[in-house]
Amino acid sequence: LNTEEATEPAVTEKPTEVATAPDSEDSQKLQGWRTVYITFTDPINANTPAILDTLNAYGYKGTFFIDYNDIYSNPLVITRIISEGHQIGIKPRSANAYTSIEALTSEINGINDLLYRVFKTRTRTVMLDVMYTYNYDLINAVNSKTLEENGYSVWKTTAERADGIYYNEVAYGKMVSVLWENNTVVYNFGSNYSTNYVLNSTLSFIYRNRFNCDVRLAHSAFTPPTR
Repeated sequence: LNTEEATEPAVTEKPTEVATAPDSEDSQKLQGWRTVYITFTDPINANTPAILDTLNAYGYKGTFFIDYNDIYSNPLVITRIISEGHQIGIKPRSANAYTSIEALTSEINGINDLLYRVFKTRTRTVMLDVMYTYNYDLINAVNSKTLEENGYSVWKTTAERADGIYYNEVAYGKMVSVLWENNTVVYNFGSNYSTNYVLNSTLSFIYRNRFNCDVRLAHSAFTPPTR
């Protein structure tokens, strides 16, 4: 695995003066500095190329969390993700992976090995599937430490996805409100029929506040694919 340090960002204190999100998106500007991480946790699918187009239009990079099926089903899209400077992370989606920390570690290592065989790159960045971790209580200090001892950094989102769950304008409002109220935001987007609309609207807000926002990857250490 890459040895570059990659740690989950600490969620900082909220700004001293917390205001509600503006009624008009152009009526107010963010005050103070924001650090933003843009993640995608749905499987790679037919919507992903348009999502990449939107990210590239603004010049921002995202982190895409994948599993075995993504590598087998959409290798060309993953090649594009890597070649355009976005980041790959691992998100195991098999229920069996969440039965024990040993099973989880084995699953993550297996995905990483396949990632290297196909794309000649590995990743340290992991996000666990909350649907299973709630059931098995797998996210705790001991298990996170075990994954870290195996070279991984476990990330959690601080702004849960709204695309495909709420109407587009409501989803956009929720995403902006989180940014308005917190100094550090780890966004979680899906990859569905409404993702690109909500993503474009959110990135537009961030771009208008670009002198107050730093959009980062979880870490920058990966090897471009061999062509």
